[in-house]
Amino acid sequence: MIESENSEFIFYPLKLLRQDGDGLILIPSLNHRAEEIIKNIPLIWRKKQILEEISAMKRLPVEELVEIEKGFRTEFNDLKSEAQIVSKEIEAQIKIYAHLLKELNSASIYLEVEQELNAVERIPFNTVKESLQNKIEHIELKKRNLEDLLRRITNATLGEIECSKSGTPSKENDLQGQGEKELIVHIEDLSRKKF
Repeated sequence: MIESENSEFIFYPLKLLRQDGDGLILIPSLNHRAEEIIKNIPLIWRKKQILEEISAMKRLPVEELVEIEKGFRTEFNDLKSEAQIVSKEIEAQIKIYAHLLKELNSASIYLEVEQELNAVERIPFNTVKESLQNKIEHIELKKRNLEDLLRRITNATLGEIECSKSGTPSKENDLQGQGEKELIVHIEDLSRKKF
């Protein structure tokens, strides 16, 4: 249970929380679903490959192997279906970010025009311009991360798995998502607190 900015308590599944030093990071559900797909598709392929190796050695009866292979195929098809759904959601979010970037860039240009016409005072102009620029950079980063996530899902479904150097997803990728805000969670042990 996490307290939001407007003092409402929201329940999140534990799988969406990741420890980061002394704090916790809330991972957007879309990113979590995508990472699960990226992780599980190669695992299913590896299981099928091992099953083929076992089959070649004729260590198990054919009917058992066929039944197990059928289960792997069903699991793989389910993952591919989920990958298509998640990919469409990511594509929709990328379009939203692209539209938002267009709007923010237009606002930035209009602000420059107004400044050149001396219709805006210098100090507020600089503050607004800096704020717009920060927002543009933030949205561009989110959009790039989603594009990378989409590419990784596509590669996973096509069998072109790319392992990161560290073997773990980057923190930046984990924090990006379906328009969901980054949330810093502060945990307090209420069992020690006196009421």
